[in-house]
Amino acid sequence: MTAGLAFFARFVLVSSLAFWVWGSVSGHYLATLVPAVNGAYAACGLPVTLDLRGGDLVFLYDRLGGGVLKLQALGHESVYLNLVAAISLLAATANRSLRWMAGWMGLAAALLWLTHVGSFFAAGQIAVWEYAGSLGPAERAALIHDVGFLLPYERSLWLQRGLELWNVWSRYAVGTGLWFLAVATSRPEAARAAAPARTRPRLGLAPARAAAR
Repeated sequence: MTAGLAFFARFVLVSSLAFWVWGSVSGHYLATLVPAVNGAYAACGLPVTLDLRGGDLVFLYDRLGGGVLKLQALGHESVYLNLVAAISLLAATANRSLRWMAGWMGLAAALLWLTHVGSFFAAGQIAVWEYAGSLGPAERAALIHDVGFLLPYERSLWLQRGLELWNVWSRYAVGTGLWFLAVATSRPEAARAAAPARTRPRLGLAPARAAAR
């Protein structure tokens, strides 16, 4: 029980500090996501681009008439905060080496970065249809005419369902599962130090027998 409370206290302290620091570096992290998401859009031939304007993310949709529809990605911070939680779990784990922490933190960052790219890739195809639902019949028909062929409504429905399930069940479970795997497959530093060291047998000569008189 004492060890569990100590870990919880460390996690609260580390995560509080991490979330405070994250406010200063989140913009740089978003700058790494934008080109990857736009590369995925371009590879799929979708008329969407993701743009970082200040601290805001904006989806831009090319319309057939030559105009551009701009939609702000609201609440985008919640997409990548699981990275802060996962790193905090690893940092709060006691009796692990800096090499162990750095390796697993790097793996967590790479894996969750990929999920964040996927989340924004899906969100860009969903947002335009959510916006279309708020328009009048004529405006909605014009928007569907402009983007509906390359961004089908049916696809947006299953993307939305998948993203909802991801946000509810998997967003934080991936980071937590990775931390559990890291802890389960390693031993604390103290345990390794206490383990008996394997020594090679020394080679020596047997004592010479006394000469018989």
